[in-house]
Amino acid sequence: MILDEVMEVQGFRIIEGSKGLFVSPPQHKGKTKDESGNEVDTWFDDVRFLGENSEEVSKEIKQSILDTFLQQKGSASRATAAQAQSAVNETSTADKKSRAPLW
Repeated sequence: MILDEVMEVQGFRIIEGSKGLFVSPPQHKGKTKDESGNEVDTWFDDVRFLGENSEEVSKEIKQSILDTFLQQKGSASRATAAQAQSAVNETSTADKKSRAPLW
C-alpha cells in the first residue's frame, strides 16, 4: 500500500476467517504475560490508526484493500485463493502465523 506517493506499507494480509474475508495489518511476534504471570507468545500490530477519526480511517483503508483484492481476483475460487496463498508463502520471509494470508 502506498500512501500519498511518499510512504509504502507492506504486510497487510487478507485472511479468510470463519465470518468471511478480513484485513489484518502488519504484525510482529513478541512476548507478554498472562494472568498467571507466565510468559506467552503474542502478536502485536505494527500499524495503528490514531486520532478521533481512527476507526473510520481504519475501516476505509481495510475496505479499499478488500475491494482491490476482489477486483484483481474477480470471483476468486478456492483454487485461486490457494494459488495466491502459495505465491505469498514462497516470496515471504517473515514468520507465519497459523492463519496464512491469501494476498
